Amino acid sequence: MRGRGRMMTRERQVKAALEVLKPSSDRRAVCRESVENALGMMAMASSSHRIREAERSKAYSKARRAYHSAARRMRAAIVALLATGGGAPACLELERIEEAISASEPLPQQYRPTGSIKPTWAVALAWDLATKWGRNVTLTVGGDWWRLAAILYGRLPLIDLYRHMLAFEPELSPFRGWF
Repeated sequence: MRGRGRMMTRERQVKAALEVLKPSSDRRAVCRESVENALGMMAMASSSHRIREAERSKAYSKARRAYHSAARRMRAAIVALLATGGGAPACLELERIEEAISASEPLPQQYRPTGSIKPTWAVALAWDLATKWGRNVTLTVGGDWWRLAAILYGRLPLIDLYRHMLAFEPELSPFRGWF
């Protein structure tokens, strides 16, 4: 179901989240601020999500291998220049090239990033918001927790968050007590 549903504007997300959380009129401004903070965190998650998706692509792997090879060739060229007794350009320090080589080493398959950041964060933030504002946190599609997570994710009406909800462990949430 990835990519389905209609996008929501930030103002629409705030309004929809407030409808789910149903704060009292005297606490509405504080609740709105909490929702705004959660949406700010989701913006960071979206950036991380896009980067992680790009890093899983074949094009990224190919470019990373090319970069690694170029850095290794650069190291060989610098070593050859230094072996002649001449100097190397000051901007090409051997230790910086070594750092570039080690940073671009191909990652073993088991260390490649997997999973999605954005839906996981949406579920965790929604749980934290829902518990803080006294909403019913049940593991059901269409419940308050699920609806709030879908709103934070930014797509309605259907984003498959259920498996992320199943895997969620509140005691391990990085956002626990955040709001």
